[in-house]
Amino acid sequence: MDTESNHPIRPMNHIVCAVRGQPQSRATVARAMELTLEHGARLTFIHVMDAEFLAHATVGIPRLMYRELRAMGEFMMEILKEQAKQRGVHEVDAVLLEGRVEEEIPRFLEESGADLLILGAPARNALSPEAFSALVRRVAALGVRMELAA
Repeated sequence: MDTESNHPIRPMNHIVCAVRGQPQSRATVARAMELTLEHGARLTFIHVMDAEFLAHATVGIPRLMYRELRAMGEFMMEILKEQAKQRGVHEVDAVLLEGRVEEEIPRFLEESGADLLILGAPARNALSPEAFSALVRRVAALGVRMELAA
């Protein structure tokens, strides 16, 4: 599904691929690399760490769990960057964001001047239908194209 706003279509110079780090992200990552190569664009992988649930954990454990989550996220992003380079993507970077997905992704898109956001179809437990709708509206308001990968 490709959700385009009514804004004029601009060339795709910067593609952002949001990943959750689950096996289902493979199709999303593959699509992002395919489009990046097709358009000669820059590719940025982003992963949003929403560790709000750690606030309810036992004292001392949240800090350790957070460090572990961050380390796993950094490792995942390095693997994705290496895969992209092996496929021939020359300009690739990866960013870990912290906060709520529906807020952080649009903020990053606006700051980075991205042209296209690719993300996987919303999974159960990833975003509520309301949060996903809010994300779609905010991305469209920025004039950034959005594509949902299978």
